[in-house]
Amino acid sequence: MSDTQTKFNDATIIPPAAPRKVMGSIIWLHGLDMPSEDWEDLSFLSLKPRYYRLAMPKAPRRHVSYKGKEMSSWYDMDSKPSMTCKESLTQLEESIDYVKKIIAAEEKVVKAEDIIIGGHGQGASIALMAGLTYPKQLFGIVSASGYIPPHYLRSPELLKSSIKQTKELSVMWLHGAKDSEVDVEFAKRGNDVLVEMGMGSHFQIEDDAGHRITQTQLGQLGSYFGFF
Repeated sequence: MSDTQTKFNDATIIPPAAPRKVMGSIIWLHGLDMPSEDWEDLSFLSLKPRYYRLAMPKAPRRHVSYKGKEMSSWYDMDSKPSMTCKESLTQLEESIDYVKKIIAAEEKVVKAEDIIIGGHGQGASIALMAGLTYPKQLFGIVSASGYIPPHYLRSPELLKSSIKQTKELSVMWLHGAKDSEVDVEFAKRGNDVLVEMGMGSHFQIEDDAGHRITQTQLGQLGSYFGFF
């Protein structure tokens, strides 16, 4: 498994429809081999409230061991997400740090408490860790088909000691019962840790959904952003 360091791409910034009145920011991380442009095809941009910025970071292309090829990836993995999966810890921490810098950059425009960070699949795993360990209070985190990285789930005390957010943070998980890439029971482990800590973490399962986000989940995202 590779620990090669790779230069990150610049995030795509989409300004609010009313740029003179910026009220908040949404940071969204794409999944494994799913560039941010794909989210535009899902009408994701239509979910963004009129007065909010959208920042869409892009993962570098690199070899993913269990896929056997190069693709857009936040970090290398030797298997699908599971308790026995081994990640490149170098790349994992690099990606978390990179996303924290994006949060800090958004703070120059809006308050930290007016920022939502989220993502899909592997991108959600980075969003969760970057958001949970960010030193200033954020509005919320969204995980679509995501999970807490196995490295942290294998060491729950390390996870708990790393979290900087308070119990006021809102965490929403959207997951398909038929997800063949990220097993729903594995994903729920991360939610269970947060609930055990007394955080406002809510796990929603769609019975017929797989790893791709559905129109129902897009509607749930739109409702969540609507409370933002």
